[in-house]
Formats: sequence, C-alpha cells, structure tokens
Amino acid sequence: MPKQYIEILVALLIAIISAWGMTDAAQYPGESSYVPVVVLSLSILLSVVWIGQTVMSLRHCAETLSINRLEMVRFVIFVSIAIIYGCCFYLIGFFTSTLFMVPIAATLLGYRQWKVLIPTSIVFLIILNLVFSLMLKTPLPPELLFRLKDLF
Repeated sequence: MPKQYIEILVALLIAIISAWGMTDAAQYPGESSYVPVVVLSLSILLSVVWIGQTVMSLRHCAETLSINRLEMVRFVIFVSIAIIYGCCFYLIGFFTSTLFMVPIAATLLGYRQWKVLIPTSIVFLIILNLVFSLMLKTPLPPELLFRLKDLF
C-alpha cells in the first residue's frame, strides 16, 4: 500500500476528530471556548493542507511504506502510554499524570538527560497550571494526592 494513502487516511481522521471536538468546544460557556475552537480549526486546516500535499505527491510517484520493527514497537508503546495517560486524569489527577507522562514520553523519544528532563517537567507543569487556572479558568479533576490528604 502506498504511503500516501495512509497519510490521507490519517489526515482525514484527524480532521474528523478535530471537527467533532470543535463542535463540542463551541458549546463551552463564555470565552472558554475560544482557544479550543481556534486550535481545532487550525488542526482541520492543517489536515486539509496535508491531504492536498499528499495528493499532489501521489501524482508524481507513489512511495512504498517501509516499516522499521523497532520504531513500530516504540510507536505502539507511546500510543498505549498516551491512552493510559488520558485515563489517569480522573484516577490520579491531571498534574500528577503529566508529571509521569512527560519524562516517560521524552525517554521513549530518545531523550536521556535526566538532570534536564526532571526540572523541565516541573516547569512544564507550572506553566500548565498557570494556563488552566489563570488564563482559561478551567477547573481540572481533583488530584489524588489532595484527596488522600483530606482522608488523614
């Protein structure tokens, strides 16, 4: 199967998911819908551009898809961890999940400098907290650590 057909399928899937998310985000109260709608609109636009470029490259010559087994295993592990990460939002909390996900994802992508990775993850969490609490004013699921503190 030519690589371009897979790219078209993935770009179409991204555009459909983005459109579905945009219709959901448009119903958010007040100005909280602005950022998600803009980001998802850009995602749809980029998907359409991606489809166009792929169709143009398909006219010239079809590329065969070569799959490296190690890269495929890393991809499956990365997608699995991303799904687990999304499921953990309500179990252990957004920030706790992110604190674990960022170093794991960076390690899977080949980054090995832990002295830089850990502070970067913490700074990333601080920025995320500022974005969600101050700019978007969006409440996130409660953190497990804070719920456990209330038990004792």
